[in-house]
Amino acid sequence: MGQDAEVLWVARYEYKKGWVLGQHFHDYFQMIYIVSGNGIFYLDEKEYAIKPGILFMMKPGQTHGLVTDKDDVIKTLDIKYLVHEKGLVSMMGAARNIYSFTDAAMMNLFEKIRLEGMQRRDFFKDFGCVYLLQMLYSLLRYEKEENLSLKQKDDLITEESAEAADRVAEYIRKHYMQDISLKVISESIGYNKSYICQIFCRKYGRPLMKYLYSYRVGKARELMLYSDYSLKQISEMTGFSSIHHFSRMFHKLEGITAGQWRKKERDGIRKDVYISDDFTNTVNTFERLT
Repeated sequence: MGQDAEVLWVARYEYKKGWVLGQHFHDYFQMIYIVSGNGIFYLDEKEYAIKPGILFMMKPGQTHGLVTDKDDVIKTLDIKYLVHEKGLVSMMGAARNIYSFTDAAMMNLFEKIRLEGMQRRDFFKDFGCVYLLQMLYSLLRYEKEENLSLKQKDDLITEESAEAADRVAEYIRKHYMQDISLKVISESIGYNKSYICQIFCRKYGRPLMKYLYSYRVGKARELMLYSDYSLKQISEMTGFSSIHHFSRMFHKLEGITAGQWRKKERDGIRKDVYISDDFTNTVNTFERLT
C-alpha cells in the first residue's frame, strides 16, 4: 500500500551527564523531542539551547548533534522517517527546524508510534504512518497559526504589558513550589487580577493558572524521572495542595496517571523500536566529555 510517509525507527533516549551525540547527517528526516534536561543542540553549525518541550526537526543532509550539561541528563523521544508525497516533501523542506510545545500532544503521538512498533499488531506500519502524518501536519499548522498569532499579538501587546506578562511568568518559575494564587501573584507583581490575566494570555497564549499547573507538572515529571521521591512527596515539592489535586491535574495534562507515566518512562529508556524491517540505526553513538 502506498504511503505519503514512512516511519523507520523510534525510541526514547537518555543522554547522561557529560555525554555528547557527535555531529552527523543522514539521508532521511528525523525529529528529536526534548522531554527533560538542558544542554546544547548543534544544527548546521549553529548552537541552540536544549529545554523541555523543544522539538528539533532535521531534514536530509542537515548536520546535527548535542551535548549535555555537565550536571544534567537529557531525555528525548526520537523518530527517523521518510516522506514520499512530493507536496509534503516540499512543505517539510520549507518548514523551520525548531518548535516549542507546552502540552503533551506531540509527545503522545511519539508514544503511539513507539507502542505500535513494540506490539507489531496488524497494520502497525500503517498506523505508524497515520500518526506520523498527524505529527507533520500538526507542525505545519502550528507554524502557520503561530505566525498569524504573532502578527495579531504585535497589534495588541504593548512593551509595558509584555514586560508585565514576563514578570508574571518569572514569578511562577521562582515560586511554583509555594501556595500561590491569582491574588498572590497580582499583589506581588503590582497589577490587578483582571489585567494580568488578560495580558498574560495574550503574550503566552494560555490562561495564567493553566500555565502554572503545566509548569508544576513539568517539574513533577523531572522529579519522577530522576529521583526516588514518592508521588506524595513530589506533589508537595511542586506546590500542589494535595496528592489528589496533583493526580487529577497530572492525568488531565498527560492523559495517564502519574504512576503509569513514571513506569512507562523508566521502562522505555534506550530501547530501539524498528518500524521498517530494512532500517538499521547506526548513528546514536556516545562519547564522554573530558
